[in-house]
Amino acid sequence: MARSETRERLVSQAAALVPTLRASMAAAEQARRLPREVFDELAAADVFRMTAPKRFGGLEADFPPEPYEPVFTLAREEGLASVPHAGEVAGPPSVRGALEELGADRLRHGIRVAEDPGLLRELAGRRIVLDVCPISNLRTRAVVSLEEHPLPQLIEAGALCSISTDDPAMFGTDLGRDYEAATSFGLDPRDFFAAGLEGALCDDETRSRLQLVGDSYDWDALRVREGQVP
Repeated sequence: MARSETRERLVSQAAALVPTLRASMAAAEQARRLPREVFDELAAADVFRMTAPKRFGGLEADFPPEPYEPVFTLAREEGLASVPHAGEVAGPPSVRGALEELGADRLRHGIRVAEDPGLLRELAGRRIVLDVCPISNLRTRAVVSLEEHPLPQLIEAGALCSISTDDPAMFGTDLGRDYEAATSFGLDPRDFFAAGLEGALCDDETRSRLQLVGDSYDWDALRVREGQVP
């Protein structure tokens, strides 16, 4: 397929997603404005336990964390964890808002916390896991190049970083490719797994089973030479 045809196809696919994205953002804004009484009724009907996600994502710059504090507070009261999307594009204030207003137990992305050494030290001290998605960060231009990704800086500061894919279908990746990108810095893949396991929102039985999986895995097979960018 010619390059121009490929570009036209990708543009067409992206354009088709716009109504869905707009609808999702409108729904989020509408939910944020609902009276507390409505949320109480939903909680009484056990709707949150059946349907509510544990994470929150979207356009960080347009939808900062703070306005969603009441929704997250209610969700936590109903036993759900807080795993907001923060610090990929909007910067350290997005991470601070997720921690202080949304009570984040874990963060999707969070890589721009590297720009605030004090906040990074706090995050590391609190052992809040960052789910880092190197390939997604490249595709969305959150980082200019893999060589400039702040993952090594985060690890050096003691932050717990797992490796994730964000959206494999959208970004043309899988967990293996993201691990290859992460280990191209010379980092140990076992540390990423251990971080993910520490921050896992699961029961002890599931955690133990995952630990066995990690213990039996051939992590050396994931290593790539330092500086080798896949």
